[in-house]
Amino acid sequence: MNYSDLADFFKNDRYAALTGIEIIEAKEGYCRAQLKISEKHLNAVGVVQGGAIFTLADYAFAVASNSRGQLALAINVNITFLKGVSGGILYATATEFDDPRKLGAYDVIVTNEKNEIIAMPKSTNNIPTMPVLFLGHGSPMNAIEENEFVEGFRNAGTLIPKPEAILCVSAHWETRGTFVTAMEQPETIHDFGGFPKALYEVQYPAPGSPELANRIKSLITTATIEPYYNRGLDHGAWSVIKHLYPEADVPVIQMSLDHYKMPQYHYDLIKELIPLRSEGVLIIGSGNMVHNLRLVAWDKFDSDNFAFDWALEASEKMKNFILSNNHKSLIITGLMAKRLNMPFRHPNIIFPCCMLWL
Repeated sequence: MNYSDLADFFKNDRYAALTGIEIIEAKEGYCRAQLKISEKHLNAVGVVQGGAIFTLADYAFAVASNSRGQLALAINVNITFLKGVSGGILYATATEFDDPRKLGAYDVIVTNEKNEIIAMPKSTNNIPTMPVLFLGHGSPMNAIEENEFVEGFRNAGTLIPKPEAILCVSAHWETRGTFVTAMEQPETIHDFGGFPKALYEVQYPAPGSPELANRIKSLITTATIEPYYNRGLDHGAWSVIKHLYPEADVPVIQMSLDHYKMPQYHYDLIKELIPLRSEGVLIIGSGNMVHNLRLVAWDKFDSDNFAFDWALEASEKMKNFILSNNHKSLIITGLMAKRLNMPFRHPNIIFPCCMLWL
């Protein structure tokens, strides 16, 4: 069903029309819709009524799930409200992640104009379908400091189901070929220099999982995946995961980036691991969307909200690619323009983000 047919069909949704919801973009397995907030959407305390937010999310889901022209109805929708809002525009993005010919499953996220998450669904399965996280790990000092980034990592750990295991793709492990750590107890690697002694004393003793390593090897059929026994967790992994799960009681393994392969290879590779999400495995990409330490304006470090125009442009472009489900543009980000290349001293820092579109 094309966009025009979908739009015509959903004009019959009288309740959505009453609330003012509009389709921005729709294609097979995907919908992005918006709601311009007005007085009629506010509750007694002056923020948007939860029912209005739920309706927006449910509408985006309905369009995405009916996008192939076959009638589909929800059997279970459960939403978590994360932030109140009283004005502006809300956006709901619904993306299919499981085969709709069996029992379709969809990720739905509601954001505001600043791309802040307002609400998102939460699975009620016995083994929840895990989300996929891309975390900008930033400085290794985030492992021992208290700041807004650390607070964000901690909050993420409270908003999602506790996983059975974690697969982390870190920008700091590059190899020839593709490997997964397969030891029972990975060491904590301090792969940096020039930092305070306290940082080198940090240990994150999470167990490994040879079983998960073998499961990954069996799932991937388009490339050769080899076990790796002589490497632990680098700071791209442990410096953020320690804030999500400080008890170190969730097994963690890492997958390497093949230095000799392009983003498309990594993107195709990780798609073969979609079944892990339904097996309680949390997949984390750890890198940065904007990263070039040689261009840091150290004299502006204490200035509020300072950023170079090219850094802001790159950040906004990539956020828009993600929110619009534009896989191809993010994958070829490094080839788009010299201006957009400036944020990356080494392109592999963004590869974990390119991979994690499950």
